[in-house]
Amino acid sequence: MCIRDSYYRLNVLSIHIPPLRERTAEIPLLFRHFLVKYSEKYQKAAPDPSKHLIEAALRYPWPGNLRELENFVKRYVILEDDEGSFRELLEMTGQQQRLTPREASPVPKEMGLKALVRGLKDEAEMEAIADALEKTNWCRKDAAKMLGISYKALLYKMRQFNLDSGRGARSAAAKAAREAAAKEAEAKEATPVVRSS
Repeated sequence: MCIRDSYYRLNVLSIHIPPLRERTAEIPLLFRHFLVKYSEKYQKAAPDPSKHLIEAALRYPWPGNLRELENFVKRYVILEDDEGSFRELLEMTGQQQRLTPREASPVPKEMGLKALVRGLKDEAEMEAIADALEKTNWCRKDAAKMLGISYKALLYKMRQFNLDSGRGARSAAAKAAREAAAKEAEAKEATPVVRSS
C-alpha cells in the first residue's frame, strides 16, 4: 500500500480551524479555562489575571496557537506572577514583531497613511518604554532618563499603553515577600533550641 493511498483512507473528514490570532474573542475564555484546569491540577487558588495581562494576551498573535496559550497560562498559574507574565507577553510581542514585521494584520482600506504611521509609532514607543522599564528594573525615573523624556511624559505614556499597573503588582509582591520573611524570622526566634551534651 502506498503512502498516497493511506492518506486518502485516513482523510475521511477535514476540519479547518482558523489560527488563534483570527479568533481573538476566544482568548479570554480559553485563558480562563486553562487557568481553572491548572489551578485544580496544582491545587492552587485560581489567580485573577489583571486587565492589562488579558489585553496583552489579546494583542499577541499566538504563533504556537492553543498549545502556546496553554503553556503560557500554565506558567502563570505556577509562578503566580502577574507582572512577570505581562512583561513576558510584551517581550514575546516585540520579538514576534521583529521576526515577522510584514506579517502584521492587513491594513483596512479606509485607514490612511497617517493612521498607519501613528499605529506603528505607538507600537514602537510601547516596545521602547517596556524595554527601558525592564532594563531599569521598573525604576521610572531611570527609564525616563534612558529614553530622554521627562518623568511626567513617561507616566503619561505608561498610562496610555497600560504599562502603569506593573509597579503596584511589584510593590505588593515585594511587601508580601517582606512579611513572609518577617514571619519566618519570628518563627525561628520562637523555636527553642535543644542541645544535647
